Amino acid sequence: MTSSTILKTTYGYTTKTGEPDQLVTLIERFAHGFVDIVTPGTWAVDMFPVIKRLPTWFPGTGFRQTLDSVSRMWNELKDIPYEMARDQMAKGSHIPSFVSRAV
Repeated sequence: MTSSTILKTTYGYTTKTGEPDQLVTLIERFAHGFVDIVTPGTWAVDMFPVIKRLPTWFPGTGFRQTLDSVSRMWNELKDIPYEMARDQMAKGSHIPSFVSRAV
């Protein structure tokens, strides 16, 4: 619900009701990954910082895959809805939103 409200207000994006929405699902996955990253003590690297210098194939470096995944999701979350709003604005079919007023 919160994600839908933010998407509507910021980008003029209306989520689909009754079925999973792709952007809302992406936001939820990002939030869970972000919490995993910032929770102290989750990763061995929190206690042994030298692990961040080890090769990615070495045991205990799984935090890197999570960081990469969350980073990709962040880029998608900032680009996809913005581009959708810009495309709708170009077509003249946009819903008034923060982005449509700011651009």
